[in-house]
Amino acid sequence: MQQQRPVERLLRLDVSVNSFRFINKTPEFQIGCRAECATTKELVSVEWVVYKSFEECQVFDTRIRASQAAQYMANIPFAPLYKTKTFFGQAMKPAFLATRQRDLQEYFNRVTSIPGITQFQTREGSLALADFLNVHARLLIEQQPLVDVSRTEDAPQLRSLTSNSNVSQPDEPSLGTPRSSDESDEVHLTEAQQQELQALIMERISEHAGADVLKAFQKRARRFGKAVDAIDVEGADFYSFMVESFGVEFCQWLVPSLATLLPDKRKRQALTAAVTSTSPQSIDAIASNRSMTRSLSRVRPASEAAIPSTRMTRPQRSRPQSANYTNAKEVMAKVRDLVGDDEERVEEFRFMTKELRARRTSAAEYSEYVVNTFGTDVSKDVLVSVAGAMADNQIQEDLHAASEHVHSLRGSIQRQRSYARRKSLDRLSQSSFKSQTSLRSRGYSIDEEEGYVPSHGSSGHTSVEEEPPQDNKILSRLRNQGAVNLMSFK
Repeated sequence: MQQQRPVERLLRLDVSVNSFRFINKTPEFQIGCRAECATTKELVSVEWVVYKSFEECQVFDTRIRASQAAQYMANIPFAPLYKTKTFFGQAMKPAFLATRQRDLQEYFNRVTSIPGITQFQTREGSLALADFLNVHARLLIEQQPLVDVSRTEDAPQLRSLTSNSNVSQPDEPSLGTPRSSDESDEVHLTEAQQQELQALIMERISEHAGADVLKAFQKRARRFGKAVDAIDVEGADFYSFMVESFGVEFCQWLVPSLATLLPDKRKRQALTAAVTSTSPQSIDAIASNRSMTRSLSRVRPASEAAIPSTRMTRPQRSRPQSANYTNAKEVMAKVRDLVGDDEERVEEFRFMTKELRARRTSAAEYSEYVVNTFGTDVSKDVLVSVAGAMADNQIQEDLHAASEHVHSLRGSIQRQRSYARRKSLDRLSQSSFKSQTSLRSRGYSIDEEEGYVPSHGSSGHTSVEEEPPQDNKILSRLRNQGAVNLMSFK
């Protein structure tokens, strides 16, 4: 934990968006902060960096537009969203992220130029900006008391009281959580902003911890929202659950967002009190307890640092995100061995698996594809491996059910092919019969068409010697031409 630097006044705050990085396939921007501060003896400069995703910047923009700086923010647009490029998957390209980095730099330059917004020791300072940049984790700013100018004799006493109160404050605000001040209660979001922020929270939790943890979080959030008695206890329990499920770094973004959404002032204060009363030692104890429970339940590689779900529909099949990536590599290696390193078939398998994960194809269709591609003998093993790499419990259940009926699934596919072949043969037989009937109706002899011309006598009657036999092989072959073709059809 970084130690706070005691200062009396913050003179200037420079914000620069330096670079970007990827954390679990999520781009984050490095925001450098440089604060010029004044102490009783000298001027000091304090520098630090924070990492924020573009979604976190959107949440900050929503909060600051609902604060007392709203009149200035009306003339400051947020960074462009580039919805079209994001939709077509270009949001992860370095060139696009460099453009977004420049847009965020211009945005923060205009925000920090608002008069008084960085004066965090006064009421003009923005709490949203201080929480976003984690200012109070680095600087211990002495608050200026509100003193009447006509009563200057009371100023030293009030200043000493303020200094004592600041010294007695713990270092817990370094967790990046909102302060329990009246200014945080004045943040009011519109209904559309609340819905947007709530959807963003659900999306980030699902990406960070999976669908099972999201369901458990929703259950705990509803219980905290319905709490009437012992709100402080419920708030502490809810915060402990979030730290255990998501970790401290993720809670630095999650807790201020939840505090903004809570309409009840008592519950906001309870959640904030739970944050400030949680010491770093207790957080370390929660993390160690979580790791001990995870090691006792199942031995895992040290690289798997994902937090397991507290509520699992099928514990033996539900896996954290890091295990999914490991299993996915194992499945792809197994498929490469089965197809003999045929890249075209490997890409086809990868495409079908992505379609299944996105629910653009059903588990039944995917199972038929696997059986048709790899055969009955190894299809069960492939389906079970793919099910283990899926985070969705419903897809896991469907694939396991399909793996138990691979042989019947293969039989149904063969029956469908046999039925399709019979239909094709019937159509071919009908076509051959119609062509022969058409030739006879036009006066053509099938024998003449094939080159067989019977000889006639002078009287116009065929002689007995020259009359073709009734069982002529050529005529028999021609009459049964359709049947011969059908029998030789492959």
